[in-house]
Amino acid sequence: MYWAVGRYVCQLSCFVDTHAMLYFELLGCWGLCQVSIAFFMCSFLNNAQSAALIGYGVAFYTSIIAGNMTQSVYSLPQKMPWFLMWYPIFPFVRANYLLLEICTWHTCYGDYDLAPDEFREMEMYLLMDFVIYMVLAMYLN
Repeated sequence: MYWAVGRYVCQLSCFVDTHAMLYFELLGCWGLCQVSIAFFMCSFLNNAQSAALIGYGVAFYTSIIAGNMTQSVYSLPQKMPWFLMWYPIFPFVRANYLLLEICTWHTCYGDYDLAPDEFREMEMYLLMDFVIYMVLAMYLN
């Protein structure tokens, strides 16, 4: 929905001009992380609905913090420290920043192969976070 509204309803250049597969990959990795965090929080809470709501709430507030840190402290050409990457919000926000920053000043990544190496690194961290949080959730349950 996020991508479709940005591309077809609002006609934002970052969604129209950026290769669609980059967003599909990023949002797919992010969805996996959200599910694994909800399962992980379920280990500490009584029911799944509370865990999901708390997980989304925490994600919302920490994404504001991650966005501010990405823009003000770790803007390009700086890189975020590795220890922040173990909480999925930080690589997700950083990957979004990498896709949007180039659209602001130059042309978007219209070709799939033009995505920066750091974007691929953020996807890798998201997939690793998914596996780690899912394994922890299974272990703790």
